[in-house]
Amino acid sequence: MHDIPSERGEYMKYKMIVSDYDDTLIGASYSVSDRTRDAVNKYVTAGGRFVLATGRMYPSIRPVAKELNLKGEIISNQGGMICDIETDKVLFQSGIETGAVIQFLRFLEGRGIICHAYDADNYYVAGPNPFTDIYASYCGVQPVYAYTKLSEHIKTNGIKIIKMIAVLDPDKIPSLISEAKSIFGNRLLINSSKNWIMEAVSINVSKGAAVKLIAEKYGIRREEIICIGDATNDLTMIEYAGLGVAVDNAVKEIKDAAGYIAPGCDEDGVAHVIEHIALQ
Repeated sequence: MHDIPSERGEYMKYKMIVSDYDDTLIGASYSVSDRTRDAVNKYVTAGGRFVLATGRMYPSIRPVAKELNLKGEIISNQGGMICDIETDKVLFQSGIETGAVIQFLRFLEGRGIICHAYDADNYYVAGPNPFTDIYASYCGVQPVYAYTKLSEHIKTNGIKIIKMIAVLDPDKIPSLISEAKSIFGNRLLINSSKNWIMEAVSINVSKGAAVKLIAEKYGIRREEIICIGDATNDLTMIEYAGLGVAVDNAVKEIKDAAGYIAPGCDEDGVAHVIEHIALQ
């Protein structure tokens, strides 16, 4: 039996819900459904705090948060940044040590793998390519082309990088992640957001660590938090939450770690969690 919320949320069992965006809050339609939008609004109106936590960069996810009328914090770059939605103020930012950035990019370049590098406002790529075109299309932000090796561009221009990704065929991602972890695992947190993307951030940041920072700011306990996700870059927040939820389309590692399996992203899994657990 879950506690019944008052208008100000004093009796809410779960005072904060943190949701991944791609393949969790949204599915094949690439837009938030009316049902999900209504559920989020009801939860926030009842006194809950709803937070988006994504691997996307802040300029890509901010329009979504504004569309949902969210206020407060948003977690981007897989925990590398926390920003205030209303003011755009950066509340937390942790970049990757420059030496690790250059070595990681050279590791990818030496294998002929397309890579992106992100600072707070832009993402950089060596030059136009089909994978980056697809990525730009769905995230709604255009890349900055270096027209040279990305590692050299970052080094020469002294760009402070928060996150890096590699994009390639899905069947090659698992072995690439394994190799990258064996080389950089003590300096970088390496995982995946989609089956054709490998991500890398500082070993000191994660979605879970970002959720913890926000929770502590508002005096919210772990057991009062629901975190919902689908991919391995959601694992740290799934494990941190009082209730970790995997949508049904999640990878096995996330389902194994979750305490609850919700309907898939195309069946409004996040709305289901709000309706049947958070507001029940």
